[in-house]
Order: sequence, then C-alpha cells, then structure tokens
Amino acid sequence: MNEKIMKKLSVVIAVIFVTVTILSSLAWLPSAVKAAGAGTGTAADPYIITTATQLNNVRNGLSSYYKLGSDINLSSYGNWIPIGNNNSNFRGGFDGNGYTITGLTIIRPAESYIGLFGYVSTVGQIRNVHLSGVNIIGYDYTGSLVGYINYGKVENSSASGTMTGYRHVGGLVGKSENSAVVNGSSANVTVQGYANLGGLIGQYASWAPMTDNAASGNVTGTGANIGGLIGYLDWGGNVTNSHASGDVRGTNNNSFYLGGLIGSSNSNLIEYSYATGDVFSKDGTHVGGLLGAGGGIIEKSYASGHITVEGGSFPYAGGLVGRFYSGKIINSYANVQITGNATSTLFGGLVGSNSGEIKNSYAAGQVSGNGNGSNGPLVGMDGWKKVTGSYYNSDIAGQIDNGMGEPKTTAELMSAATFSGWDFNSVWLINEGMEYPKLRPYVRSYTVTYEGNGSTTGGVPTDSSRYLDNSIVTVLGNDGGLVRDGYTFAGWSMDAAGNGAVYKAGDTFNIGTANAKLYAKWTALTYTIGTLGNQTLAGLTAGYAPGTQETGTITVTRTGTGDLTNLAASLSGADAGNFEIAGPAATTLNDGTPATTFTVKAIDGLPLGTYNATVTVTADHMAGKTFTVKQVVAKVIIKGDANGDGLITPADALMITQYLTGKITLTPEQFNALDMNNDGVLNNTDVQKIMAIYLGGAKS
Repeated sequence: MNEKIMKKLSVVIAVIFVTVTILSSLAWLPSAVKAAGAGTGTAADPYIITTATQLNNVRNGLSSYYKLGSDINLSSYGNWIPIGNNNSNFRGGFDGNGYTITGLTIIRPAESYIGLFGYVSTVGQIRNVHLSGVNIIGYDYTGSLVGYINYGKVENSSASGTMTGYRHVGGLVGKSENSAVVNGSSANVTVQGYANLGGLIGQYASWAPMTDNAASGNVTGTGANIGGLIGYLDWGGNVTNSHASGDVRGTNNNSFYLGGLIGSSNSNLIEYSYATGDVFSKDGTHVGGLLGAGGGIIEKSYASGHITVEGGSFPYAGGLVGRFYSGKIINSYANVQITGNATSTLFGGLVGSNSGEIKNSYAAGQVSGNGNGSNGPLVGMDGWKKVTGSYYNSDIAGQIDNGMGEPKTTAELMSAATFSGWDFNSVWLINEGMEYPKLRPYVRSYTVTYEGNGSTTGGVPTDSSRYLDNSIVTVLGNDGGLVRDGYTFAGWSMDAAGNGAVYKAGDTFNIGTANAKLYAKWTALTYTIGTLGNQTLAGLTAGYAPGTQETGTITVTRTGTGDLTNLAASLSGADAGNFEIAGPAATTLNDGTPATTFTVKAIDGLPLGTYNATVTVTADHMAGKTFTVKQVVAKVIIKGDANGDGLITPADALMITQYLTGKITLTPEQFNALDMNNDGVLNNTDVQKIMAIYLGGAKS
C-alpha cells in the first residue's frame, strides 16, 4: 500500500516539475510575442507589431525579428525609453514595412544612446521605418531612429521633426561605426548641438560605403564638424549619390569644419553628391559649400548657395571645399557666393586652401573678403599648383586673377568649346549659350516627341536631343510624310485638339522645365466649288440651222482645301436628252489647276417649245452642285406683223400706240415683231417703219 502511494506521489511530483519548467521557459519569451500573437520572431517569420504596447515590448526580445503591421502612434509614451543601450544592444531585425511611427518624444538631456533604438549592434538591421514629427533631446549619440549603430544596418528609412543633443547627433542616426551602413535613407530634421552634427548622421565612422541618402533639415552647432548630411566622415566611409539642402550654421567663435554636405572628412571618396544650402560661420574656419575640410577624392559633385564667414582670423572658405588637404577634385563645380569680414581670409570660389590636384572643374560665384589674405576666384591659396583644365568667371565684379585657374567670360563659360578635354558625352551637359556646364546625373533634361494625332499613314519625326531648362527647341517638319484621310497637315500644336499656337518647320519655342509633345494639327479638307448660276441660252426659231444655237460656257472654280478629283457634269430631267455637254476640260482641281470649264447647248433640230434641264457637277468627296439650263425655240417672227395675220398693216402699228398708252399688253413675240430696229424699245420710230412697209416705202 505504501509502495503504491509512493509511486503515485512520484508521478504527481514529476508533473508539477514539468509544468513549472514550461511556465518558467515561457516567462523568458518576449512580451511582444505574447501580446501580438503572430509570428515566431525569426527572420523568416517575424513578430507582427500593430500597437504601441507591442512596440514597447520589443525591448524584451533584443535578438528577435519584428515587422510593423500598421502605423503606430507613440504619443501615449511621453518620454520614450530607447530600445537597446550600450549594455544591452538590439541585435535583431526591425522592418517598418513602410508604415509610419508618429508621436515619438524623448526628453533625456543628460543621457546618451538616444533614439527609437538607442544602440544597434552586430547583425542588427533596421529598414523601411518612417518617423514623423519627432521631438528629441539627448546628450551624446542621439538620432531619431538610432542613437548608435555598430556593425548593423539602416536602410530605406526616414524621419522628420526636431532634435537637440551634444555630440554625435544626426537627424536619423547619431553615430555609425565599424562596418555599419546607412543607405537609401533621408531626414528632414532640425538638428542642434555642439559637435559632430549632421542632418542625417552625426558621425559616420564606418568602412562600408553609404549611398542614396539625403537630408533637408537645418543644422546648427557651436563646435566642430557640422554638416548638412554628415558632421564627421571618418576613415574609409565613402559617400555616393547623396545630397543635402538644409542650411548649416556655426554660431560660436570656435565653430569650425562646416560643410553644406559634410563638416569634415579623412581620405574618403565623395562622388555624385551635392549640397544646395547656405553655410554660416560666426568666427570659425574651414568652411565649404560641400565639404568644410578633408582629403581624398571628390568627383562629379557640386555645391550652390551662399557662404558667410562673419569674423575670425585666417578662415579657410571655399565654394566646394574650405581646406583640401590631399587627393583630387575632378569634374566638379561650385556656384557659391562667398562673403566675409575676417581679419585675414583665404577664400576661393572652388577651394579656399588647396594641397591636392584640381582638374576639369570650375567656380561661378563671387568671392569677396574684406580682410587681408589670399582670395582667389577659383583657389584662395594653392601649395601644390596642380590646377589644370579649370576655370572661373572673369566677368564677376571684383574677381582678381591669382594665377590659379583660367579666367573666362560668362559667354565663354556657356560654350562647350571653352572646356577642352572635358567629357560632354558622359559626364557633362551644357545648354549652349544659356547656362554653365552641369553634371549629367543632376541635370533635369527634357525630350520633345511628336504625335501623329490620328494619322492614317506615314511616320512622325524623331528628335533625339536632350534639352535643359529653358532650352530653345527648333520644330521639325513633317519629314515622315504623315497623312490623315480627309485632312490636310497644318503644322504642330502642343494641344491634341489643335488649340493654341501652331508651329511650322523651323519655328522655335522655349521648352521651359517639362517634356514637350507636339501633336500633328489636322485641318479638315473641304471639297467645294464656286456658285453656278442658271443658264438661259439665246432663243432659237423653228427650223434653225445646225450649229447656230448658243453654247453656254460654265466655269468651275475650286473654293475648298481638298483636291477635287473625277470632276464631271451631267444632265437630268425630262428634257435632258435635248441638251449636250462637252467637258470638263480638267477632271482634277488642285492648287496647280484651281479652275476649269465645260459647255452646254441645245441639240440640233428642236421643234417649237421651251426646254429645261438640270446640270449637276460632281467630284469625289463633294456633294453635287446643280443649276438649270433653258432653251426656247420660237416660231419665225415677221417684223411688223404683231397680230400674226401674215400681213403688215396699220393695225400692227396701232398695237404700238395701244401698248404705249397702256390699253393692251404684248407677248414677247409680239414685242419682238413690233421692235423694228431691235433696240428693245417701242416708239414712234417703229410705227413709222411699219407704215412705210405698208405704203411700200420700205421692206420688213
């Protein structure tokens, strides 16, 4: 009995032990797992985050993988605690899945490693995360998305808002180190702090190249290494296809290494990148439109804007680079106005102080420094004298040639012929006579295409040119022989309906800042002829001799825009057989032959009577035009015999008197018989002639 009890007790104890073990293991599962109820936390099957609570619980599983399933609002967390720190790093993966996180507020001015994620390391990956309206205050290593990343990756992410820190402060990432990489990301964050401040990244100390990044927020600092994109670009990190547009300001007397794109760099490659913001230095040095100071290779990059150096002694300022220690600047330019009030200035339109090589580059901005020192329109001071194929604008007021770079007029700088040895096939583009050369990757170029717009045959012309802003386009002709049935080609229009200006071959227009499409303008052909009047042929008398009938000549004139083909004239009506038509002489009317004629007359041998027929003129595409033709065949009239008795007597003369006094009316035949002199008037002269015949004094 005791033995059985002991066995049962052993089973119960074993069950309790297993249960406790399972519950203990579950306690270690990330809270996000238990809250979300979706996914297993692996790279292939990440936990799905749909609430702020679940996002907050990510800190309980720093090695797992997560993906947002909806937008998240963190406003309920008034002072967010960053996920991961320098002791417990985030080593998993977080995919924002294109969703947006709003309401992120962090107010921890005495703490470091500040951001949505405080510290990301090893294989940690953050991608596709979008932060909107952040409000962050931290100390060192402060970024809206990541405070510090070591060996990890940030890609395709963005942030907007405001941020304040001390050192290593970036609009998206505070500091990236070792092989950590930041690619395809952007920030529109206003950044303030002391040193190593960047619109996107405070300090990039990674060997991995970074590409396709952008920043548009203003960056203000009181110390060193302040850049529109990166504050400090350390050894090995190369920058490609990136740009910054925010203003950079150094507001302290000791502010230095200020750049529109990068504050300072080591021997890095910067290519296909640019900065367009203004740069201001209160009392500092090493100020550049693109790079404050550094070395390496700068290629196919540019800067524009305005540099202001308010004070200081011997500040280096350059439109592209403030101070270039070593390396090469090639195929780059600056269009930056530089002004300063320092005691002694080293200002250059492209480089303030140069110890490297400059090739195939130019400066187009005005350089003016009020203090003593060395200022140059291209280079302020050059220790190496290795400037080749590079130019500046000599038309700008105050430019003084210091032997570094070749002076060229504005007109010369707008002509490709000036830039001997430059590659205008793959590197540069120029809007001839309109603009300075531009680097191809950054130039908005436009095309002109032609559209047949309903054409039935033929082809449109091809314009293979690429046009820059406000280029003048010369319109091509209808070289491909476009045809549209029933229409004539009238030129080209930018409106498919043909409204607005119409361009002929050789006309020009300004392309502006958009692609242009020219539509064939068609004018509907009209197939018409002039008015044809009715015809009354000269009267005939019975027994008229063949060939004595009048031949009526009718002129047909083309009045439309379409060519008239198969022109013909025909007779119809009951009397059609009593007339005959000859012609038309031409059966096609066009621009060369706009008119033709045909004839109509009565046939021979018609008996007494009145004959009427309809004449119809036809042509292809044209409705027939008609008119009538009339022929009268009357009996033979004896002059003086108006009453038809075959005699000429006083009774006929009396009829004239009665007609003139209104006592009788006369038929046309009677009038004709009594009009003895055929002058169309009956009067006493006709009476006298009749009486003379009657008395034998004259003949009828």
